Amino acid sequence: MKKHAIIAVSISSVLLLGTILSFLKFPLTTNTKNATWMSNISDTTPLAALSIPGSHDSAAFYSVGDLAGKCQDAAIAEQLAYGVRFFDIRLKNVKDSLYVYHGFINEGMAFSDLLSPMYSFLSTNSSEGLILSIKEEADASKATLSFEALLKKEIALHSERWITAGVLPSTLSSIRGKMVLLSRYNSCTIGIDASKSAGWLDPDSADSANTFTLPSTKIQIQDHYKLNDFDTKWSEAIALINATKSAATPPWVLNFFSGYLVKGFPPSYSVPTAKYINAKILKEFPADAHGISICDFVNEKLVAKILEANV
Repeated sequence: MKKHAIIAVSISSVLLLGTILSFLKFPLTTNTKNATWMSNISDTTPLAALSIPGSHDSAAFYSVGDLAGKCQDAAIAEQLAYGVRFFDIRLKNVKDSLYVYHGFINEGMAFSDLLSPMYSFLSTNSSEGLILSIKEEADASKATLSFEALLKKEIALHSERWITAGVLPSTLSSIRGKMVLLSRYNSCTIGIDASKSAGWLDPDSADSANTFTLPSTKIQIQDHYKLNDFDTKWSEAIALINATKSAATPPWVLNFFSGYLVKGFPPSYSVPTAKYINAKILKEFPADAHGISICDFVNEKLVAKILEANV
């Protein structure tokens, strides 16, 4: 074979290999330090006493003009491997199918595709348990079935994995191998009611703190996401930790470390807030914290820092 022909064949082979590899989905290794962190904790440990990493808008991977929408870089399987155990899932009913949305932004993922890596993870890691906050993010579009009817239909496919009771699980043993449903949509008949009608509050403005307690379940929540500055957000998150850590019986705590600045143009949304807050977590997260800490742009180091409070 002539030299030029050999070179041509080699180049073609490399290009073909590159094309093939670009379509392959390599399996993600879960051999990370905290992939099975719950396995090291006693069955009888109160769930509310744990420091649990969570991701805000867990599947919001895309933005509009790099300004609004994106909240995470790590895929769901990666988040699971890091040790994330609380997932904030926002869905919209479009033509009687559930899709991931953040506001008006279609994140390009069906709910069933989001759940698939969770089922796979739990099937091989039965020591772990997940908490899924499911919110109806936007009004239905061209739909004949209700949001909850579609949710129930999806749950029924793997009903053995779901805990849909309306009471808070008490100990870690009660959720191993399972997914706890936290229902953030009105008129829910399954899951722990965390809807607006149950008392979930939105801040009136950036000047309004947004720490509150759901009356029926006594879940304590900090979700001040409209911000004038980063320091106020950090102070409110730490204040909730300090206010609840000395309780004889720790309450369930949902502590959102996510948010966006309302001032400035173009609007900054999640990225600058996450850069500031996540750096603070890495340096100053309380060693005796408990509750669910919910962050934008979770990564392995951030999750590991939150988990240190369990040692």
